[in-house]
Amino acid sequence: MLTAFFKAATWRVVSIASLLLTSLYSLWLFTSYLSPERYGVIAIALTVTAYIPYLDGGFRTVISRHILATKDPAERDTLITFGQKLYTWLGVGVVLANVLVLTLYAFAPGIRTEGIPLSFFLFFAISNALFVFAYIQWGIFVGAQEQSKFFILQTLSAWLSVNALAWAFARGWEL
Repeated sequence: MLTAFFKAATWRVVSIASLLLTSLYSLWLFTSYLSPERYGVIAIALTVTAYIPYLDGGFRTVISRHILATKDPAERDTLITFGQKLYTWLGVGVVLANVLVLTLYAFAPGIRTEGIPLSFFLFFAISNALFVFAYIQWGIFVGAQEQSKFFILQTLSAWLSVNALAWAFARGWEL
């Protein structure tokens, strides 16, 4: 138990440090490759999509706590299965909500004057929603007492995302 705790704590620290470093690097990339106007469009889109995970309504936390408190393996499996099914349907809702919100945002007058194509917002919405969907699914690791796996995935995701962004900008993809 103590080893699992230290492993989870260590990966949590690595995850937080990775999120901080990759966020700073992303900010530098955005300001280096985009005009202030285009960066403003992205910043608002990122802010809007940052609230999408709250669509889970706190179910992930409640289910994880019940899984942790349950001693019966059959009940635990039932809760995990229920959580996965719920998160799958929530994920579909997240994708649809994200596409709807960013499509509406794409038609804002200031955005239209920037000449950013609607396809950018659709791609951004779908890719961001898929990440949120995966993140919601990862939450089951907490209830299954596999927090280390959650933090490892969070760390890998942060570095993969920022490296994909850097790769795309280096090839002139801009938006």
